[in-house]
Amino acid sequence: MGTKLHSRFLSALGCIFLIAFLSYYHQFPGLVSSSGIEPSGRIFSRAFPRLHEYIVEKASISKVRRVHDESVWAIVDVLLELASLTGILLSTLATIGIIHHGLLFLTITFLYYFLVQLGGVFYSFQWDTLLLETGWLASMCIAPWSHRILAKEKENKIGNWPMRFLLFKLMFMAGVVKIQADCPTWNNLTALEYHFATQCLPSPLAWFAHQLHPLIQRFGVAMTLLIEIQGAFLLIAPIHEFRRIGSILQILLQLLIILTGNYNFFNLLTILLCIPCLDRDDEHSFKDEKNYYKDDESSEYVHYDTLRENTPEKKKQIERKICMTILVCCFLEMFRIQMNASTNHQLNIKLSWNKEYCEKMINVFVPMAIVFALIFLLNSFRVAIVHRKEGLATIIRALVCLTCLGTTSLPFMNLSAGLRTNSTMTMLSNTFMQPFVQIQPFHFSNSYGLFRRMTGVGQGNYQGYGGLPESVVARPEIIMGARLSTGEFKEINFSYKPGDLDKVPKQIAPHQPRLDWQMWFAALGNYSHNPWFINLTFKLLQGCRPVLNLLDEPSLVNESKELISIHSTLYNYDFAPWKSSHWWLRSAVNEYVPNLEKGNESLKSFLSSQGYKSEICYKPGEHCSHIPHVKGFNYLKSICDSLSKIREIYDNPGDLNEPDL
Repeated sequence: MGTKLHSRFLSALGCIFLIAFLSYYHQFPGLVSSSGIEPSGRIFSRAFPRLHEYIVEKASISKVRRVHDESVWAIVDVLLELASLTGILLSTLATIGIIHHGLLFLTITFLYYFLVQLGGVFYSFQWDTLLLETGWLASMCIAPWSHRILAKEKENKIGNWPMRFLLFKLMFMAGVVKIQADCPTWNNLTALEYHFATQCLPSPLAWFAHQLHPLIQRFGVAMTLLIEIQGAFLLIAPIHEFRRIGSILQILLQLLIILTGNYNFFNLLTILLCIPCLDRDDEHSFKDEKNYYKDDESSEYVHYDTLRENTPEKKKQIERKICMTILVCCFLEMFRIQMNASTNHQLNIKLSWNKEYCEKMINVFVPMAIVFALIFLLNSFRVAIVHRKEGLATIIRALVCLTCLGTTSLPFMNLSAGLRTNSTMTMLSNTFMQPFVQIQPFHFSNSYGLFRRMTGVGQGNYQGYGGLPESVVARPEIIMGARLSTGEFKEINFSYKPGDLDKVPKQIAPHQPRLDWQMWFAALGNYSHNPWFINLTFKLLQGCRPVLNLLDEPSLVNESKELISIHSTLYNYDFAPWKSSHWWLRSAVNEYVPNLEKGNESLKSFLSSQGYKSEICYKPGEHCSHIPHVKGFNYLKSICDSLSKIREIYDNPGDLNEPDL
């Protein structure tokens, strides 16, 4: 990668890490702290057993088990807060370009891994693991590893290939799993007739996109599949113009997703991964060396064709035409356009592929793609050694990049049974399995597959466009209704998820409100599979302020009102049509959780059986009050208290005007 492009890539990656750490720091007290919905202390011993044992050994443990657990949980709170603050600091240094050293990015990546491991269900998303894999590859293949921390490395063409292959893996897997899932909405190209209304957190423009004509939406699904599957191969092509067109297609797709949805930093990270694809490889890669002469003045190899006027531009035009022709042929092979006489000659587009055919393509082309990517990487290494006369550092870098690309490719074996028995994949597995096993627990090599199946698909009674069944949206949504201490009944308002029918969707990416997101997943199942939801209900009844800060309920946060009981109901939501005065329509489905009252002993028993500690819910500034019970960690109390005061000012600036009583 060129020096300037190299620097911009690392700065942009630092910025995305900064966004992730800031979003975490804002939410973690209510999500994963001791007072949160899914306390990290509950899984700490499983996630980091050695660290847990060290803390227990150093602690002055009381004979009362409860005191011991509270002490460890409080230490976990401090570790989480310090890890997120350290991540913010280091990410800022990377963003502004002060330090781009490989050790810095490796440290940032491991800090985020620590937070993800202790994040429970709230940090189990594919974009979190994608960020970890990107950080790992960037630290090992792109960032400089000079003995001088502030040193800037020379251009690095070899490190481009693992990053390009990661983007190829991400997009290709995201495309083929849609067909492998055999979901009717993807098979019939009707997915977008549901997606805009049923995605986790729609944006304001999603409402308008939902009103588009079905033919436009189906063409959009077809283009999505084309870009994600066939377009992914352009990203690892040896021809720069092919990669440039492939990157442009991916960027356009991500921009459309940003405009119509809220997927935190995922789309920005995907766009960032296009940068290595846009970088040019050495001009004399894959060329006959007889076509080059050595310029006596510059001592550089120059291709004879560069002596001709406009030859480079003509070459680009030819490559563009070839690339576009290939894409058109792929489109015609994958889809068919027809007019159905039974539906008044309505124009429609259909998918020609099925699950079996898709898997045959996977078994043929995936091993070829991996082998060619490895060859292209080795060719970049050859050019660096032969033409640029680079030395030992380049040899080490090439070996590292080769290993990273190999380990990154192994998750493809989960994509198809045929790949697990393929001779090429078996050879790759035998070669790279040992390093893969070492890094896999850290989520540094992952499988992907977003939007495998559409949710919120209702039952229609009429024929829809193109002779297909009517597309009916039935987005499941949990509405929590509460009886207040004043006697009134009200629905609890979340900050971003649908609730009130007149609530306008918000554009909040790249921030991800994790509670609102997880409420979407909870609505797809039942509370027995989501015990954290019961703990959420309990925390709200307790008036636990860190959790209340995640909601859009100022009166509850200010303690002017209290909740007496909560009843949760499942509704089906849909975007309202053009003529409606509302943004949403809804209909009740059934009871999600029966009425739960404050002080319910059976509720406490259920939470205790799930490993939650119902008695832990500290008021502001009090959640570190028991740290002095732990020997060797007394100094953390002052740090924790200071951070708590800063957080209180940030979360509740109105409290500054409240007089002390």
